[in-house]
Amino acid sequence: MAIVVVATLTISTAALTTLVTTNEKSFGRDRQDVRALNDAEAGLNAAVSTLRASGPSTTSIPNLSGSIDGGSWSYTTSRTQPDPTGHPNDYLWTITSTGTSPTGAVSRQVQTQIKQSIIPGTGTVVPQAASYSYGMFMGDPNSDCTVSGGNVFSGGAAMSVPIFVAGSLCLTGNLSIAEPASSPGGTLSLYVGKKFKTDGALVGTSAKHIGSATVVGGCVAQTTPVSCSQQGDPKKCGGQQGGCGSGIYANAYASTQSTQTKTPIDAPTYYSNSSTISAGASAAGCNNYGAQVSTYPSGWTATTFRQRVLDSNTTRDTSLGSVTLLHLDPSNVVANNSFDCRLYAADGTLLSRLAWTFPGGCSGAPGTLIIQGSVFIDGNLSFADCSAVYQGRGTLYVNGTVNFAAQTKICAQPTTGSPCAGNYDPNQNLLEIVANNASNVTPGFYLSGGAQFEGVAYTNGQFSGAGGSSFTGNVTADTAIFAGTAGMKTVTAPPSAPGASYTTPPGPTTVTWTPVPGSWQQLR
Repeated sequence: MAIVVVATLTISTAALTTLVTTNEKSFGRDRQDVRALNDAEAGLNAAVSTLRASGPSTTSIPNLSGSIDGGSWSYTTSRTQPDPTGHPNDYLWTITSTGTSPTGAVSRQVQTQIKQSIIPGTGTVVPQAASYSYGMFMGDPNSDCTVSGGNVFSGGAAMSVPIFVAGSLCLTGNLSIAEPASSPGGTLSLYVGKKFKTDGALVGTSAKHIGSATVVGGCVAQTTPVSCSQQGDPKKCGGQQGGCGSGIYANAYASTQSTQTKTPIDAPTYYSNSSTISAGASAAGCNNYGAQVSTYPSGWTATTFRQRVLDSNTTRDTSLGSVTLLHLDPSNVVANNSFDCRLYAADGTLLSRLAWTFPGGCSGAPGTLIIQGSVFIDGNLSFADCSAVYQGRGTLYVNGTVNFAAQTKICAQPTTGSPCAGNYDPNQNLLEIVANNASNVTPGFYLSGGAQFEGVAYTNGQFSGAGGSSFTGNVTADTAIFAGTAGMKTVTAPPSAPGASYTTPPGPTTVTWTPVPGSWQQLR
């Protein structure tokens, strides 16, 4: 019996010893397995940290290895572009990491994916100046025609355009500010920053009101102050008769001051701009590129054109006096007065162009004018004798004044029908003439009786349109004396114009690194 008991205990002890040993080995291997997996995870973390610290231009990172807690890890990466058409700035990184336990007996391999999203830097679009949404924009807040000078609209025409006057506005004669004939009413706006005065001329009518009238300084009918919202006949004010009113018929009235201002003319910048046809220090005037060459009037060279049309002394001082652009050599009417002044960049890009096809005489059909980009004339600009129909979109800067002689017409290529009827698309053809008026001459921009301009007139100082003159587009000035007719075109200014819309330089390109959900897996 004793021998049986001892044998049984011996067998039990041996079995227990074997079990303990086996469990210890299994537990040790499990521990090494966990440590190997942890080491592999450390490799993934190291790769992700490297990517997160990388810039947007990163296309690869070196394979790397390291040690942790007695074990080791190593990783590899690859980069693909899953959808180059739909998501061209998104890339997929695959990270594979292998971890080895401290004893070296166990290794584990894991994998995950990271999305790289590159965000290109963008500029901010600065909208164009508010002045281009008006037919007439007068920016001098100190002008006061109720005292002297200022903005006076007269004559017998109807002005069917939105109007902004920072100072005062005086209407006289039979002129009216009225909704277009085709309008149901309520489309025009009038803003006057000081007083509005009329001796009988009306804004809107009792049958067809304008949309809104904002007059900050109050209204004067004849010589009588009257509420601007009091609708009635200004000619009936000052006595005891009924029906007196401000002469403004509007759907809404206000007196809130506006902060809109006239954009300054940056003449020095455009005079020296390398993209402007000019004689400034950084400008190139007219040039050639391969077979594309500039041409000049008969007997002229590039130097002649530069000195007689652009600038005579390469200093912005209005040295040219007056330039009659469309009849450069009036003493030689029969000769070819045509020209084609082009400015090319070094790579052949056409930056600016001013071309004129002389019709052979100025008493018949108009010639053809082409404008692109910007041109700077260091003098006064005169349009006389010849009329033109222009094509293209661009800005003509003039350091002095601009004068349209009687009967001269500068009109845009029409969409249909005959030119000079206001039927043009300013998104296709738009000439903006900017009178810097450096000497502050009055007026800075002048249309004689019978003259016509379709485009944008932009001037320092006064804009003046005599009776019988006409423009269709936008006038931006400090003050205006106007007795002609006006038509409105809501315009997008040429890129080189004062107050044109532009985009600020783009900011830096950035990148985001985002784990792809569900992409983690253990490979072995």
